[in-house]
Amino acid sequence: MKEFNLNKIIVDGTPASAASIAAPGSSETVLMLPFEGSNNDTTTTDRSSTGHSITFNGDAKISTTQEKFGSSSLYLDGNGDYLSLAAHADFNFGTGDFTWECWVRFDSVTISGEYLFAAATGSSGFFIFRWDGGGGGSGNWSYGYSAGGNDWADTLSADTWYHLAVVRSSGDIKVYRDGVEKGSAWTHTESLYPSAGMFIGKSHYTSFHGIAGYLDDFRMTKGVARYTSNFTPSTSSDYTAAGVGSATKHIVVDSGGTGAEEGDLKENNNRIAKAWVNFNGTGTVAIRESYNISSLTDRGTGLYTLNYSSNLSSVDCSGAGGAVDATGDATERNRVVNLIPNNVSSSYVNAFSIDSPTGADDCEIVTFLIFGD
Repeated sequence: MKEFNLNKIIVDGTPASAASIAAPGSSETVLMLPFEGSNNDTTTTDRSSTGHSITFNGDAKISTTQEKFGSSSLYLDGNGDYLSLAAHADFNFGTGDFTWECWVRFDSVTISGEYLFAAATGSSGFFIFRWDGGGGGSGNWSYGYSAGGNDWADTLSADTWYHLAVVRSSGDIKVYRDGVEKGSAWTHTESLYPSAGMFIGKSHYTSFHGIAGYLDDFRMTKGVARYTSNFTPSTSSDYTAAGVGSATKHIVVDSGGTGAEEGDLKENNNRIAKAWVNFNGTGTVAIRESYNISSLTDRGTGLYTLNYSSNLSSVDCSGAGGAVDATGDATERNRVVNLIPNNVSSSYVNAFSIDSPTGADDCEIVTFLIFGD
């Protein structure tokens, strides 16, 4: 066999800036909420490297009615719905650069005081950000801190998805809507730290002041001004990019050097097998090792039910497996094991003797893999 060496790797495209290589999941990304889940879920997962705990309050919920990316978003009705996060060093933005961004879809754009995020009262580095609507949809994006604030005029329409980015670069704050800078830069060098906690969709007041509408792909970046001039917002979810130091996520740099994954190479496709299991099929049926199998049910001789920890995306799945008798009994060494999808939460596995395919048999070692979307 002929050997060959790689001594040079060239990536086609413009070299990436510090902002563009600060990929989601990296240490600079301190909060990343794709709001993916089932309708009416009241939990969500922070995809940043820390994995902050998110508390749903009021009737805040995941909704499949609207989404910018994926299959769902966060819905808040403006009447006591919000998310809260505990204080954490990750959110100590200090006097440095940062980028706060999300996709937002307001139910109404004429309401004043629709808070997108805010530091809790008593925070050492207090801040708030909201939309103040007016007649005809004209209004202001409004930023406030303990000693003042600034407004950026804009005109919005209800029931429309907008990308919002609040960026501080070298002491200047800019607001971008759909990648276009609104108004002009505002010098703001105050140290920011929600040391008493932080809210999404609510003001700092005890009384509720929040948004009525949907949020998606909420991301906070610390130490990096991702956007310093007009830009084109991403056409795919930010959270699908690579995470630092993760063996289960791909690192793909596209030709533009932005760090975005290309084509269908997405985080949720990294596992080819959607579930697998190795279990004892005789006597007391028990799982030895598994992935995404929460429990196993003995349905009779050679008949088993696999219960999934997380539902499959579709009942249309397939599987492959085998079974043997560990004692070395020649008549029980090989079995045909087939899969019968029951529903998205469970499937049947049946083991048959090769010599008698119509007769089910218990086996000491059964292994099976399930494949799906």
